[in-house]
Amino acid sequence: MGYYIEIGSPGSPKAEYLCEKYGAWIMNPSSAFKALLLGFGVVCVVTNPAFETAAFCYNTLEFESFFSMECPRQWVVFEDRELAAKLANYKGDCDD
Repeated sequence: MGYYIEIGSPGSPKAEYLCEKYGAWIMNPSSAFKALLLGFGVVCVVTNPAFETAAFCYNTLEFESFFSMECPRQWVVFEDRELAAKLANYKGDCDD
């Protein structure tokens, strides 16, 4: 795990920011997983006690890693997978 999107200011809701700024959608985990399989960009916004983090799920194993976490999280889906990858500074192949 390790491709994160640096956005917003501390304490600002990252999922809502991604939707407003980039036209992404918040989806339930099942829909987000299906979107990942269809080639959409998926970001998991995890809420920890001290901060939120937005992580690019570049493949199904990465998605499952975040899915299995116990802390609150939201799934944000980008129509443009390349944009999500770019925001996370992901250098790999988006067809992984």
